[in-house]
Amino acid sequence: GTSTGTFSSTNVSGQSYVIGLTGADVKDAAQLAGVLVFNADGTVSGFGNYNDLTPPSQGPNPITAATYTVDATGRVTITGVNSAPFNVGTNTIDYLELYLDGSGHAVATVLNGSANAIGGLGYQQNQTTPFTTASLSGAYVIDATGWDHSESGELDAVGAVTATASSATFTGS
Repeated sequence: GTSTGTFSSTNVSGQSYVIGLTGADVKDAAQLAGVLVFNADGTVSGFGNYNDLTPPSQGPNPITAATYTVDATGRVTITGVNSAPFNVGTNTIDYLELYLDGSGHAVATVLNGSANAIGGLGYQQNQTTPFTTASLSGAYVIDATGWDHSESGELDAVGAVTATASSATFTGS
C-alpha cells in the first residue's frame, strides 16, 4: 500500500503489535517478547518479557515508562525500556527499533552498546476489542527456542496447540 516501508505518527498511534525477538546478549542466548500498544500521547503500554535463558526466569511485566517517536525515515524508536520488563541483571536495552514491512507488520531490533544482537518480527493486531488474555483462546501454531547450558545447547520446537485463556494453558504437540 501507500505506507509500505514507513511508519508515521498517524498509522502507528492506537495500534498494537505482538513482538518476538531472539538472539544473543552478553550472557548468551536471549529472547524478548511483548505486546506493544502505541498510545496517542507518545507512550507505549502493554506487557513484555526479556529472558537471557538464565535463572531466574522472567514473567510478563507491564510496560510503564516507555515512549515512542517516529523519525523521518519511518522508523519507530522506543525508549524507556531500560528497566523491567526488558532487562535481566546487568544487561540493558537502550532502544527498541521497529521498521514497517510490506505487509503491515514490523521488523524489530534492539540497539544498544551492551553486546545485544536481538531481532525478530512484530505482528499488528487487527481487532476491534482490546487485546486481552481472553483474546488468546483458540488454535495456533507456535515455535519456541531455548538454551540448555548443561546439555546440547540450543533447543527448538514447533507445533500446533490450542490455547485456553481461562486456565492459561496450551495443549497439543
